[in-house]
Amino acid sequence: MDQAVLKKNPALQNNAATPTQPDVATTPKAQERLPEAEENAIQEESELTKPPIAPLSLRILTLVIVVTIIYLAKMILLPILVAGFIALFASPLVRSLETFHIPKPAASLLLEAVLLGAFIYIAVLLFNPALRWLEAAPVIGSRIADRVYALSSSLGIGPELQIHPPSNKPWIPLWLP
Repeated sequence: MDQAVLKKNPALQNNAATPTQPDVATTPKAQERLPEAEENAIQEESELTKPPIAPLSLRILTLVIVVTIIYLAKMILLPILVAGFIALFASPLVRSLETFHIPKPAASLLLEAVLLGAFIYIAVLLFNPALRWLEAAPVIGSRIADRVYALSSSLGIGPELQIHPPSNKPWIPLWLP
């Protein structure tokens, strides 16, 4: 050892003067006990690092609370999620408009106007066919009821098991007045 270090710390002088003692781990008995001690240390360390596991009832309660919060917050979360998806899908188009030297706010406003116009155009195109389909719904319902009645009678299902007989009137559920 360095002499200056030995002068400053007298405890090191005693260690330096004594011959080194054999390592405890080199004895045969210690070598046999070493793997057991290592295994115990590893088990203790793994037990300390394991996260605690919550009981099943607490996990179910947490799941119910999270689903309830999401259900109650859907009025707030739905517009945010829709806006996020629109932003995600519209960002490449906005970037491509920026290559034509259109500023980002103007490009996003232009893209929003185009998407809104396309949505309105599609709604106008589908309005008349949807209106005709809604007007024909009672007739379609009675045709379906007639076919179900014919099918059930061909299968041998008696009239006592049927909810309603076929008629020209629109079907009204039995629980309504």
